[in-house]
Amino acid sequence: MARIAYIVNSLNPGGIDFRTAVKIAALTRKHKTEIIHAHQCTAWFYGALSRLFFNKPKLLLEEHGRHYPETRNIKKNTVNKLLIQRLTHEIVAVSQDIGKRLTTFEGIPANRIRVLCKISKAIP
Repeated sequence: MARIAYIVNSLNPGGIDFRTAVKIAALTRKHKTEIIHAHQCTAWFYGALSRLFFNKPKLLLEEHGRHYPETRNIKKNTVNKLLIQRLTHEIVAVSQDIGKRLTTFEGIPANRIRVLCKISKAIP
């Protein structure tokens, strides 16, 4: 069986720092990364921007939860629609509720979101 190595890097940006996208691009180029797996929208934003500098890795957004309180942001939704979504290969939500929130608050069309758990009501 072939040995597979996974390298995890944490770049903890504060505010919007476009150098973070450049750093991610450099790391993905250096390590010949095949997939950028973002677990929240901030990581998704930087992962997508990094593909402007090095576009080989596929980009996956897997959303597990949302920050509270959520607000609609027209600027963010416009950037998501015109740029970030176009640089993304897969968008996954862990539940229908999270999928709906991605549509409502991130402007992602429902048909772009793959929902993992299709339970519509909480299990007692």
